[in-house]
Amino acid sequence: MLGAHSSVAASSVRLATLLALLAVQSIAAWAEPTVARYRLDQPSMPLSEALKSIARQTNISVLFDPSVVGKLVSRAVSGEFSAVEAMSRALEGAYFTPSRTVVSVDRGQRFR
Repeated sequence: MLGAHSSVAASSVRLATLLALLAVQSIAAWAEPTVARYRLDQPSMPLSEALKSIARQTNISVLFDPSVVGKLVSRAVSGEFSAVEAMSRALEGAYFTPSRTVVSVDRGQRFR
C-alpha cells in the first residue's frame, strides 16, 4: 500500500513542478514585450541610404548627421531582424552603434 501512495505523491510532485514551470514561463513571456521582426533583403549601399531604407521598412524614426556617415557603405542586411538588429547589421564595420532614445513630452507642458 505504501508503494501506491508514494507513486501518487511522486506524480503529484511532478505535476506541481510542471505547473510551476509553466507559470514561470508564462509570467516571463508576459513581462517581456514582443519585439517586431521584419524580413529584409537589402544589398550593401551608401550608409545614409541604408539607414533611411531600414527606417522605412521597420516603421521607425532614425536621426543621423549625413556629414558624419559621409561616404561610408553599409553591410548587406538580409534575413529576419528586429529594427535594432537590422540597424546594427547595416552599421557593422562603420564604427557606429545604434542608440535608442525616446523623448516624450506631455501635452500642455512647455519645453524649456
